[in-house]
Amino acid sequence: MISFRDSFEYDINHTEAGQSIIKRYDLCDEVFTSDDTNIYILKEIETGEKQLLKAIRLKPNIEFDIEKVMRVNHEGIAKIYEYYTSENYLYLIKEFVEGIDVENYIKLNGPMNENNMISLIIVVIYSSFDSPFKQFSIQY
Repeated sequence: MISFRDSFEYDINHTEAGQSIIKRYDLCDEVFTSDDTNIYILKEIETGEKQLLKAIRLKPNIEFDIEKVMRVNHEGIAKIYEYYTSENYLYLIKEFVEGIDVENYIKLNGPMNENNMISLIIVVIYSSFDSPFKQFSIQY
């Protein structure tokens, strides 16, 4: 069990990173919470645009190269618009996408069977190719 001073609730309200987020966004709906991750739907105060906040508890000896992750540009992967860090958390402001991600699908429905997983992987890989590869169709 984590102490309150190490919790998301404390961090978002008492750190510079958390205050930067709260000044720009309203935390609307909680999507997922665990000891290590908190996910909320945000609404940007100025524009009303929905975005997603993913707060990841930092752990010793695990590093994120967030700049590389932010350069990923694929239609099947939610974009990371900006990030903030505090002593205990990495905060990602991400593109809000309607629907369910694979992690939550598995939590709700149990492990994916092998055929569904292979199909998903093929679609993601295939969609990342540019022409001339798209001239071939894939049946799955």
